[in-house]
Amino acid sequence: MTDYAAGLNTPWAHDQMFAHVAPVDAAFVASERKWGVGRLETLVSPATLLAYRRGWIQWREALQTGDHHAAATVGPKMIGALAFMEAEAIAAGHPPLVVETWEARIDDGRVLVIVHTTAEASAIAQAAKLGGDGQLPPDIASAVRHQQEGRELVVWTMAELARVLPTLGLVDEIKRTWPGAVVQKVTTTLEGDAADWARSDPVRGAIEGMDW
Repeated sequence: MTDYAAGLNTPWAHDQMFAHVAPVDAAFVASERKWGVGRLETLVSPATLLAYRRGWIQWREALQTGDHHAAATVGPKMIGALAFMEAEAIAAGHPPLVVETWEARIDDGRVLVIVHTTAEASAIAQAAKLGGDGQLPPDIASAVRHQQEGRELVVWTMAELARVLPTLGLVDEIKRTWPGAVVQKVTTTLEGDAADWARSDPVRGAIEGMDW
């Protein structure tokens, strides 16, 4: 629920504000679940975005000042603005958010999840926060159903990886020098391991007994 001004010092005023805020909150939550956090704003024209931002400023002012009269006026306009932006995005050929993931298990038992965008990463995080994918749209729920398997996920976007990979220095240089080189788990041979094997490993006895 949106936080709003503490100046609402009577139960009646508080209830009035709550009544105006609740449907707007619900509209924002539904929009973010369908389109991704912050994604819809990137899919509309500059003129539409500017008009939306002006309305958003008025909405925030109403909340911060506890003006339930302004909230009653601006709230429905915010819901209408979300609907307008969605219609414009669809008309422009933009689909709702579809979460596509690539996964690999990390040595410590966690699961590395790679996604394209921050909107997809937010959808996965939202599924974990909600504690169930039944509250998400079916298309997103099917993509993040693995959240229900009790796995601890480490989510990275492609942009984050692009920023981090050059800092890996030696690995990056090896990848460029030998295309196709694969990063694998390695084990460290400690001093004395070879001597221990020579003294007591049962495989040694089998090898020595072979007729070479």
